[in-house]
Amino acid sequence: MSREDLEEARRLFERAIELEPEAASPYAFLGFTYLLELTQGWSADAALLDRGEALGRRAVELDPFDAFGHVTLAFASFYRDRPERTIAEAEHN
Repeated sequence: MSREDLEEARRLFERAIELEPEAASPYAFLGFTYLLELTQGWSADAALLDRGEALGRRAVELDPFDAFGHVTLAFASFYRDRPERTIAEAEHN
C-alpha cells in the first residue's frame, strides 16, 4: 500500500460515513488508516494515534460486535504500550 492508496482509502471511508453515519465499520477502517500512517513512518504526528483510537471507539459504540473496531483499538493500545488492553480488545474477535 502506498501513501496515495492510504489517502484514497481514507477519502472513501469518510464518504461512507457521510452516507451512512450509523454504520460502524467505516469508522473502524478510517481509524486504522491513521494508525497505518504512523506505523508506515509517513507521519510522526502523535495526534494520529488519538484520532485512530477515537474512531475505533466510535465503531465499537455503534456496534459492540464490530470486529475491526476492536482490531483498531487493539493496535492503538499496542502502540500506547498497554498490553492488557491490547489483549482484551484482540480477544473480542
